Amino acid sequence: MDLKKLRYLEAIYRLKSYTKAAEELFISQPSLSNAIHALEKELGVSLIDRSRQPLRFTFEGERFMWHVYKILECVREAEEDIAEMSERKKHSLMLIWPSITANDYILPKIYTDFHRQYPIYNVVVQDATIQSTMTRLLSEEVDLAMVNLPDNQDLTAFSYIPVMESSVWVMLHHSHPLVQHPSISFEMLGDQTLLTFQRGSLIRRKIEESCEKAKIRPKIISVNQMGVAVQLVQQGYGISFTTMDNTKVNIPEIDLVLRPLEQPIVFQKGFLLKRGRQPSPGVNKLIKFVKDTVAELQNS
Repeated sequence: MDLKKLRYLEAIYRLKSYTKAAEELFISQPSLSNAIHALEKELGVSLIDRSRQPLRFTFEGERFMWHVYKILECVREAEEDIAEMSERKKHSLMLIWPSITANDYILPKIYTDFHRQYPIYNVVVQDATIQSTMTRLLSEEVDLAMVNLPDNQDLTAFSYIPVMESSVWVMLHHSHPLVQHPSISFEMLGDQTLLTFQRGSLIRRKIEESCEKAKIRPKIISVNQMGVAVQLVQQGYGISFTTMDNTKVNIPEIDLVLRPLEQPIVFQKGFLLKRGRQPSPGVNKLIKFVKDTVAELQNS
């Protein structure tokens, strides 16, 4: 019995649609239909009642699905068991993680707590633009990426796992006149030098859209590294932006002041993976670790 056909049948059963199942499986609908017909011929029974809408399984089909799920679960457990055995040597997890969050408490815990729990895994963290991130995920150069979910990119080739919500804050030198305000409007920034992210980034585009809406044209300078932006703000060269996750973590004490925006810029943050690529056990453990850590911080 062909395991692939069982997975095809499971997709149809779960989605109750040939069309949706074919889209998820990245095969044509005729190919999917032919595979199910071949499976029915092999078994000698009809599994799907094609005369009724919405799509329903026959009595034999429902009974067979009980066996299908047991088979697929056994296969999944066997694959994970063998994968774990093959990872007795330290395995590197390639992770892209943005370096622009002021209250990032998660990444240090990956280096410490996650490593203590799973010492066989060595997490290699990198930073990249969203375009570079997508390219490297598709080429399988990296395993997964924490991203600010873009709203202007075609993500059909990826799976997205939401983790938290973030917002943009203004970063000021402690002596800057705008520090006296509890929050900052874009109208206040018309005569300022803005040290912000490179063109093409989600936050840069949102900031430019907000400036246009406020009818201001500040001087905008691209800064590719957060550390450089912090140093320039500390030297009084301009003001910058950072992001704050919705986790209950105190802002670290630095020689800077953070203020929220009066017109909030809020976006989703989560993991991006290549669709169709089976995550390794280490990737699944890392995703669960991050989600559990975020939930703990949000509920504390």
